[in-house]
Amino acid sequence: MMLTAEISLVIALFTYGCLCVLVEESAYSLEAMVDTTSCSRLCNNREILESLSIDDKKESTFQADYSVNAGELAGKVYNACVMQEHLESPMSVKKNVIEILKPFKIESWPLSIGPSPLTYKEILKFVGLRPLATVSTVGIELQHQYILSVNVPLPRFAPSPHMWVRIDEYEDALAAYRDFIRSVLTLIHPHETPSNRKYEEKDCCSKSSRQDTDSNDDDSKVIYDMLGDIVEVEKSLATMAFEAGTSPTSTIYTIEQWEKELGEDFLLFKALNLDFKKANSPLKRTDKILVHLPGYFKSMAEYLTKVRARNLYNYAGWFLVREIADGLTCHIRRKLNSFLQRTTKPGIAVQLNEGACVKKLIGHYGLMNRVITYLYLKNNFKEHSITQASNIAKVTGKQFNAFIRQNSWMEEKTKEKMRTWMEALEYHIGAHRDSLNESIVRKSYDIVKLLGPSSLPHCFHQLRENNYLQKLRLTKEGYEKKTIWPVSALDTKTAYYEDFTSLEMPAGALQAPIYKEEDVTSQAYGSLGSLAAEVMIRGLTEEGSVWTERKGKYSWERAQKRRFKTMLNCLKLQKRKQRSDWKRQKQDQQEKFEQSGGEFNLKTKLYDHIGVRISFKSFDALMSKCKETCPTMFAGDARKNKIKKFFSSFVRRHCGPDATEQDEYRVNYALKTFEAFTEAFECKPGDEMKGVDNCEIVPRTFTEAGSEAADSES
Repeated sequence: MMLTAEISLVIALFTYGCLCVLVEESAYSLEAMVDTTSCSRLCNNREILESLSIDDKKESTFQADYSVNAGELAGKVYNACVMQEHLESPMSVKKNVIEILKPFKIESWPLSIGPSPLTYKEILKFVGLRPLATVSTVGIELQHQYILSVNVPLPRFAPSPHMWVRIDEYEDALAAYRDFIRSVLTLIHPHETPSNRKYEEKDCCSKSSRQDTDSNDDDSKVIYDMLGDIVEVEKSLATMAFEAGTSPTSTIYTIEQWEKELGEDFLLFKALNLDFKKANSPLKRTDKILVHLPGYFKSMAEYLTKVRARNLYNYAGWFLVREIADGLTCHIRRKLNSFLQRTTKPGIAVQLNEGACVKKLIGHYGLMNRVITYLYLKNNFKEHSITQASNIAKVTGKQFNAFIRQNSWMEEKTKEKMRTWMEALEYHIGAHRDSLNESIVRKSYDIVKLLGPSSLPHCFHQLRENNYLQKLRLTKEGYEKKTIWPVSALDTKTAYYEDFTSLEMPAGALQAPIYKEEDVTSQAYGSLGSLAAEVMIRGLTEEGSVWTERKGKYSWERAQKRRFKTMLNCLKLQKRKQRSDWKRQKQDQQEKFEQSGGEFNLKTKLYDHIGVRISFKSFDALMSKCKETCPTMFAGDARKNKIKKFFSSFVRRHCGPDATEQDEYRVNYALKTFEAFTEAFECKPGDEMKGVDNCEIVPRTFTEAGSEAADSES
């Protein structure tokens, strides 16, 4: 793959002869080193390397005394996700759904005739509060503690409250939602009909399968009535939620206080305690609870005393089945997809091909994010890699701090704000170390009870129940916001998170060529170091509100922002006289980018301009320091070759197999105006990659190779 990328890069940039040399220089054999910031990597000091290496014998493995083998569990669920639709008939799916509902005492669902077997109080007692509210935990920063939280119902596979209120605007979406409900009711309805018999086809995903869900007239009337029961409750709850949202408030009570507010007929404690018992976590009436939109709960408590019990029973069963609808039949998933495509909700993968199955298992809302993260890190990004990558990012951060102190265009007040911000900055590099602790990972799945071959509905239900109950376990646990990692370790994008003041560089985004454990230091700083610096400059401009009028703790004054934006014009090169040779078309596009002054392109140029210079300064300062230990490694051509490797790695990060022409233009521009690059590759006047840096954004001490003015902190 890398060879293909390098060939493509040479072809794409053939008019820039100097850069072609750069690509050729990148084809060196990799040096297997260990520590990314120690001089020992550069000097090849075996003793230091051995003292820093990881003892493979100390690497942890899952212990046999745990009840859950997370690796086997992940494999079982993934196989079920990929293969289930081809192995089980819809009638088997129906049987699984009935089994899932039994522990909740929903044993006659959907109920078509007669009174409900449960009163509304019994439904609260056996099903819990979730059909009527969003139950979770939330960290309270001032109290340094997680507390229980309840909010209006906001399920994934249902219309948002405002859609039920403004029916005329969302007529198509609500019609699709009713079709979705109807498809589930038709499958589970106990009456044997011709349409049910069609469901016996094994390959329900085959395009040739009719999967017709139209019922006979009598059955259609029954389905219609049950659907009406569900919609009546759902619409009523949505209306109450919407009305409460017009005056948003949140209040912290004890459960006992909130029970009194709602009245003795509303069994709040029993409804909540049901789930806490499942989580094996104690709950007391004196425990605190954060109530969002209290008006909704007061209206809902009154509504429960009036609603027909059968309606609530059918709705409660629908809520539980809807949670696993993406694991039911292909026909139901198609109906669900049809509804989701008509809403403003983000796309949710409900097809179950291999790619979609992976998406369902990973991410903060994935069914098995923790265990798959563990397995990925164990094989691809171990603790030593986290340490290496973190060290590079933090050393780069020190040079970024020096850039803030030494630049000539920031006012002192602005510098002070930005230095304070850098002190608060959290480095979330690779993954949280708990992600590699198998005992912690196992405990996060100890509520799952998948015994023997499991059906897809069972897998989805058990894992979603597990993840919900694990959240409840956090209640009354300690909470420190700075320890929270808002991005999954498997995410493939870097980001700056203002709410957490954090640099997010997850392991999924640090795959080769951005980071490889065997990379030499020059490569690591050229790729990962420059990326870290780019995310920092994005964070700096976001916190400074450079592009917005928002006021925040670190926002710059208007005069400072105006001055900075004026300075950015240096990144907009003047037009040159057009050439008439065969290179003209390619150069036209490159020059068009270089001369562009739109906000998006200026941001891109700024991030590249500062990122590569800060990272290079970090690497250059390290070489200067190590020169005292092994001077022959940093003299003449040896030093120049290391600098070439730095820039080669920077290019590969941007110009991989999926690179666009825009990536080509930005890399060319970032490097052609960097003096250290043109010196290392001996670019001469007249070369396309020989440019001039007209900017004073970064101090000159950061742009010259071999400068001894390195920041003392580094």
